[in-house]
Amino acid sequence: MISRLIRYVISFVIPIRVTKTSSSYHNYLEVVYSQGRLMLNTRKANYSFGGLHRVFQIAFKHINYKDIEAEHILILGFGVGSVASIIQDEYGKTNTSITGVELDPVIVELGKTYFNTDRFRQTDIICSDAHDFVNRTDERFDLIVVDLYEEVNVPEKFETSQFLIRLKDMLSANGQIVFNKVAHTKFHYKQFELLYQRMNEIYQSVTVIEALGMNRVLIAKN
Repeated sequence: MISRLIRYVISFVIPIRVTKTSSSYHNYLEVVYSQGRLMLNTRKANYSFGGLHRVFQIAFKHINYKDIEAEHILILGFGVGSVASIIQDEYGKTNTSITGVELDPVIVELGKTYFNTDRFRQTDIICSDAHDFVNRTDERFDLIVVDLYEEVNVPEKFETSQFLIRLKDMLSANGQIVFNKVAHTKFHYKQFELLYQRMNEIYQSVTVIEALGMNRVLIAKN
């Protein structure tokens, strides 16, 4: 049996696989212990608590999250709770109401089993397609976080003008959107440029944060 200290040290040298599985939506999912913490990965991407976590830490600092009034938050692409952890564990905003939408039921279960997502207060995790959810909800949100991926690709339906307009309609008066987009190849960067153009046509203001080189986070406000 590896002691906790040795396991912790080893995790900074090489990831330690805790479990691996698959689902109807992902042919490979793994929980690893790396850099002293558990992370969720696919074959090609980190889904929660790795580099992606750092991206959203940077984004939340940029929007000055600690000082904004955001009582009702929607997370599209909840994963195993990386963004919720930033909100409640790091900023201590445990009274914030969070609605998390996650397509894959296997990821939802991994979150409960390995990442203790049940600990989040006032958090409703809904297993649903995000596109379907936004089209049926009548709720308004102060902050909408969009992190919707299949490996490293955002499905096209989440970058259409119709979807972006629907998100706009779901914002409260002073609400804003934090939309994560990978732009590490010429193809993905072109997609980012088109998304930025569409958002500029829809929202009153759009700013872009470059995070960890390959990520562009778009901050949109009504």
